[in-house]
Amino acid sequence: MRSDALRTLRERARHRRSAALRGFVLLACVLAEASGARASSAAAVAVIRSSQVGPFDQAIVAMTEELRQSPLQPEILTFDLGGDAAAGPGVLSRIRDSAPALVIAVGSLATSVALDAKPALAAPIVFSMVLYPDASGFRTKRKDVTGA
Repeated sequence: MRSDALRTLRERARHRRSAALRGFVLLACVLAEASGARASSAAAVAVIRSSQVGPFDQAIVAMTEELRQSPLQPEILTFDLGGDAAAGPGVLSRIRDSAPALVIAVGSLATSVALDAKPALAAPIVFSMVLYPDASGFRTKRKDVTGA
């Protein structure tokens, strides 16, 4: 009986994660569309990863799969900070050169680099996998930033 209960809990958690991911991708598509991207222009989405750790990699794989199935089918560009904030300026320069319609930051370091960019990135920013976004100060009054 205990294994059945655990299996049910795991299944519910998987369904919640799947639903949350679909909602996240829908939000990303809406933000990209609102920023002026059109399906015919093959919009780009820049994904900044704080570092290569299992949960971040899993999230990026899932987001990439969902984005590839979206109506916009954007080009997905992934940038890795390697756990080093000093890599931020180089990553930001490459992101600016690619002119993405949307930036997705995965992890606190990636979110910090994206939000602290000077000058600010032109694309809307969606951050993900931040443990305490309010305490970290990532929830700003900017209308082009959202996440959890």
